[in-house]
Amino acid sequence: MLTFNAHVHLNGSMSLEYLKAAALRNNCMDCYDGFVAETDLWRKFGWVHKMMQTPEDIRLAVLDVVKHSTADILEIRTTAKPMGSYNTTAYIQAFIAGLKEANLLYPNKRARGLLSIDRTRHTLEDAKEIVDIALLEKQTSGMIVGVDLSGNFTGPRTLTDENLHLAISYALRKDLGVALHVGEINSEIERHDFDVLLKAIEDYHKEKGGKLYGKVRLGHAIFRTAEQDNRIRALKIPVEICPSCHEILNWWKKDQPHPILTLYKKRSQVIAGTDDNLLFNCDDKGEQQKLDALFGDEDDINKIDQKRKRYMFG
Repeated sequence: MLTFNAHVHLNGSMSLEYLKAAALRNNCMDCYDGFVAETDLWRKFGWVHKMMQTPEDIRLAVLDVVKHSTADILEIRTTAKPMGSYNTTAYIQAFIAGLKEANLLYPNKRARGLLSIDRTRHTLEDAKEIVDIALLEKQTSGMIVGVDLSGNFTGPRTLTDENLHLAISYALRKDLGVALHVGEINSEIERHDFDVLLKAIEDYHKEKGGKLYGKVRLGHAIFRTAEQDNRIRALKIPVEICPSCHEILNWWKKDQPHPILTLYKKRSQVIAGTDDNLLFNCDDKGEQQKLDALFGDEDDINKIDQKRKRYMFG
């Protein structure tokens, strides 16, 4: 059986061994010690970002993530940004170089990348630029296969409302996959933006027709309204879920039904992912097993594999 991981965040998925090596290389062991001692999950990200100081760190991080993954097919996400004297382009090129090398070193695995749009940092123009870069890289190297909307779901948003609709509409009309973090917090702004994203998808679907498999995926989708469920069912959009992440964040209590069950009854419509295994201490096969336990395993495995393969962008 193939193992898919469509929810790999680069900076949250490297091994502790690699993180320590990067800290030693960059003379910042105090940051590594700070990461180990930190108890707040989100602050841990800050420590990781302090240790990742050069494009070479990014290239090597990709190799580390693919090496340690138990998945056969991965789509790794990252938000490109300047690093000291290095610009965003250098970051992206290092990310692509790592993906190319990883595919050569681990021929039994297929690793591709998504460039992230951060709703708390990027503007509409930034989002369009990221989409254009992703498309160009797909056409040239083939290593980038889509874009991902993410960012701090509790923070103030620079990309919301009409500009969010325009950004996602722009991405959907390109030859790229579009992954969307949704329903990560039970708030009015999150419900509003969720509706905005669904409207953008509906508008695209009405204009282009056809299935959305292999074009659009939702991430997490924990907090949803009944109306949103109906719209997702009508569009038949698959969802990436990370059971360990959801349990640790108290989005799902293990002795209760998972929130996704009210939307989907067949596990072939949901893809498992580790999210940030560095933070949540999980692995691809383990998350797949948790998904199987949630939904049962009555369907033919090969048919499930083929369905999930169509949900991947690369």
